Amino acid sequence: MSITRNSSINFTIAGLWDNELYGIRGAFAANEYMEADSTTDAPHHGGTAVLHSTKTYLMQNRNLDFMIDGGWELTWEWESGDFTEAEVDDFIATFPMPSQWTTTKDFANHKVVATCSDTNYQISNWSSREPAYYLKSDKRKIKCTAAGDYYCLQIRNGNWANYTVEVRTIEPNGGNLTVSKAGTTCYILPLRDLTHNSNTLTSGVVYALNSSSISVTNSNTERAKIVRIYK
Repeated sequence: MSITRNSSINFTIAGLWDNELYGIRGAFAANEYMEADSTTDAPHHGGTAVLHSTKTYLMQNRNLDFMIDGGWELTWEWESGDFTEAEVDDFIATFPMPSQWTTTKDFANHKVVATCSDTNYQISNWSSREPAYYLKSDKRKIKCTAAGDYYCLQIRNGNWANYTVEVRTIEPNGGNLTVSKAGTTCYILPLRDLTHNSNTLTSGVVYALNSSSISVTNSNTERAKIVRIYK
């Protein structure tokens, strides 16, 4: 495996829960990045990329990474002849990034770049994090363009496909959200500190949701992401 990153990025372990969910987080400065140079480096694929059933130039997006805030740039690069332009166009059209992102194709130089100047945008409904599939390119980069926090959730023991992972946001300055339990086993992951019945739900910590729902409040001055993980 060959995922590289700037040496100055300070990652910390957020925790391990139920011996299955594992979190790391890091604060990125502008121009810091992480980069993979092979499809076997793809997280949660066990060394073998899981391809689309009919479009073998696409691989399943199993990245469980969250850009909490800041500006970010995602890049897919390939060698000449790896993809036709029609295949690249199909990737962009069929599995688009959220509307807050701008995607640019540079087929002559063999790359696609998606950018977002502020990833702390509102997500008003439970949504998947990113497109379900992305281009099966050997080189992929996550680069910070304006300082921001990053969180990576990992599902251990080869059980990635057992879970559904969704995210939405809570507005600042007292915004409230009732999170309903989904599935049989359900967890929540706040990506800023939230409160529930005057108790703090700490950012980056996974909590089991055992009741039918929970009401959480965002008292921060910035919008907060919350993740729901269930099976």
